[in-house]
Amino acid sequence: MFDIIVRLPYNNTMSNASLSAFQILDTLMSINAKLNLIDKHPRVYRDIKIFPSQIRAIVIIRHSPGINITNLAGSLNISKASASEMVTRLVETGLVTKTKDADNTKEVALNITEKCQPLCRDIDAEHSRMFKDLKSSLREFYETDSDIVVRVLQKIDFYLEKFVT
Repeated sequence: MFDIIVRLPYNNTMSNASLSAFQILDTLMSINAKLNLIDKHPRVYRDIKIFPSQIRAIVIIRHSPGINITNLAGSLNISKASASEMVTRLVETGLVTKTKDADNTKEVALNITEKCQPLCRDIDAEHSRMFKDLKSSLREFYETDSDIVVRVLQKIDFYLEKFVT
């Protein structure tokens, strides 16, 4: 995790392709560092202190009622143990319920609670406000530009996968 934003050194003798790749990676590192900093700071909704990672879990559970911990962990890209610990905290705050899966008693089904419903509405409203300007500025891209950006990011993601497995 980055506590500061690292900038890569550019070399004036780089080819355009190398420079572009460097600039893309530099920008991605900067975005990653900022997201990591955001993730460290909890938000308060209706007097409940909750971290962004827990918000992501709630959103996933809300949109996938009955999801199990293994699938939640996969969706969050975290270990099953980390997901289980997060779910325990969400259950303790009364935002999520764990019930035995009717088809498989070794699995638990996760659902948000009634207490969580107003919190979800607050989260939706905040996300709408937060991303309104971003969505607006991204609309200027033509569909082909967006496709190119997505393909470039997917290639980088695929390339980096070999370093994390």
